[in-house]
Amino acid sequence: MEVNYLIIALVIFAAFCLIFLLIRKNLKDKNQFEKDFYRSEVNPEKHNDNESRM
Repeated sequence: MEVNYLIIALVIFAAFCLIFLLIRKNLKDKNQFEKDFYRSEVNPEKHNDNESRM
Protein backbone atom coordinates (compact mmCIF):
# COMPACT_ATOMS: atom_id res chain seq x y z
CA MET A 1 0.00 0.00 0.00
CA GLU A 2 1.46 3.31 -1.08
CA VAL A 3 0.96 6.53 0.86
CA ASN A 4 0.53 9.63 -1.25
CA TYR A 5 2.37 12.27 0.77
CA LEU A 6 1.48 15.06 -1.64
CA ILE A 7 -2.25 14.66 -0.99
CA ILE A 8 -1.69 14.41 2.78
CA ALA A 9 0.44 17.57 2.70
CA LEU A 10 -2.20 19.44 0.70
CA VAL A 11 -4.97 18.42 3.11
CA ILE A 12 -2.89 19.48 6.14
CA PHE A 13 -2.02 22.79 4.45
CA ALA A 14 -5.68 23.44 3.61
CA ALA A 15 -6.67 22.67 7.22
CA PHE A 16 -4.10 25.13 8.57
CA CYS A 17 -5.27 27.81 6.12
CA LEU A 18 -8.89 27.27 7.17
CA ILE A 19 -7.99 27.50 10.87
CA PHE A 20 -5.95 30.66 10.25
CA LEU A 21 -8.79 32.33 8.34
CA LEU A 22 -11.37 31.40 10.98
CA ILE A 23 -9.22 32.79 13.81
CA ARG A 24 -8.57 35.99 11.84
CA LYS A 25 -12.30 36.44 11.11
CA ASN A 26 -13.16 35.79 14.76
CA LEU A 27 -10.71 38.49 15.93
CA LYS A 28 -12.18 40.99 13.46
CA ASP A 29 -15.70 40.20 14.67
CA LYS A 30 -14.61 40.50 18.30
CA ASN A 31 -13.03 43.91 17.68
CA GLN A 32 -16.11 45.12 15.81
CA PHE A 33 -18.40 43.89 18.62
CA GLU A 34 -16.31 45.64 21.28
CA LYS A 35 -16.27 48.86 19.25
CA ASP A 36 -20.06 48.76 18.80
CA PHE A 37 -20.59 47.83 22.46
CA TYR A 38 -18.49 50.69 23.79
CA ARG A 39 -20.09 53.12 21.35
CA SER A 40 -23.55 52.12 22.61
CA GLU A 41 -22.46 52.71 26.22
CA VAL A 42 -21.12 56.18 25.40
CA ASN A 43 -24.25 57.20 23.47
CA PRO A 44 -27.20 55.47 25.12
CA GLU A 45 -30.56 55.54 23.43
CA LYS A 46 -33.01 58.19 24.55
CA HIS A 47 -36.21 56.97 26.20
CA ASN A 48 -39.56 58.61 25.72
CA ASP A 49 -40.68 60.31 28.97
CA ASN A 50 -44.33 59.82 28.00
CA GLU A 51 -44.11 56.02 28.13
CA SER A 52 -46.18 54.42 30.82
CA ARG A 53 -44.12 52.76 33.51
CA MET A 54 -44.93 49.35 34.84
